[in-house]
Amino acid sequence: MNYKNIKFLESCDDVDKLPIDKGNEIAIIGCSNVGKSSFLNFIANDKKLSFISKSPGRTKNINFFLFQDEIRLVDFPGYGYSKTSKVINFKFNNLIYKYIKNRKCLKCIFLIMDIRYPLKKNDINIIEFIHNQTNNYMFY
Repeated sequence: MNYKNIKFLESCDDVDKLPIDKGNEIAIIGCSNVGKSSFLNFIANDKKLSFISKSPGRTKNINFFLFQDEIRLVDFPGYGYSKTSKVINFKFNNLIYKYIKNRKCLKCIFLIMDIRYPLKKNDINIIEFIHNQTNNYMFY
């Protein structure tokens, strides 16, 4: 597969505004500031594909990147950033849970974490949620 042809497709702030549920999607999720955008830029070999901020909690939307005709990489806002309001954290968590539960084209989930720190409560909750879903996702 040629990872160098990844292109930004669209951005949305609500699961009701997601692109048509067809093809294959690979979700990239994790706490704020663990390197989700850096991971995306690394596999695309493009430092400017996904914006990387020096301060956590900047990504506010679900960002879709097309990497083959029917394969989309989906970059989510980070969860659990303590300086973000509880309402915003709830919204981000809700986006992730609704997406995982309802998205039929979701084929794989990358949960990105910082190896320097143990799994956080939010990470464990998402892992348990994914495990309890009826779909058999590949989970890394």
